[in-house]
Amino acid sequence: MKLSYIPDSLGYMNFEEMLDLVQSLGVQALEIPTGNWSKASHLNLDELIISKIARDKYMDALKKRDIVLIALNCSGNPLAYDLLWWKEFFSVCRMVGYDDYVSLEMEDMTMTPLEGVKTSINA
Repeated sequence: MKLSYIPDSLGYMNFEEMLDLVQSLGVQALEIPTGNWSKASHLNLDELIISKIARDKYMDALKKRDIVLIALNCSGNPLAYDLLWWKEFFSVCRMVGYDDYVSLEMEDMTMTPLEGVKTSINA
């Protein structure tokens, strides 16, 4: 079994400090929060969108510690952001080389569960 961690509770630390700590605790993979209910303390989405150097530096910091990025997390209400934000989010996923699972959940009380699922997937 491999250990993964969502480092939101370590938001008071900078990215490098957080990586050093979780590595010392045996964490092998991270799910990085990107916004919404999270302050996204360990990822600057705008910077990663515009700078390949920033993306490479970010991924190199993980690789240097043998930590795998297993997910980018945006917990919260998917409707809190517009379509442009989501396009940028998925663009950053591709730019950092993340091409794995994305978990979506729609909790909009104005829709039936089936409508919510379809809206999430089609966004």
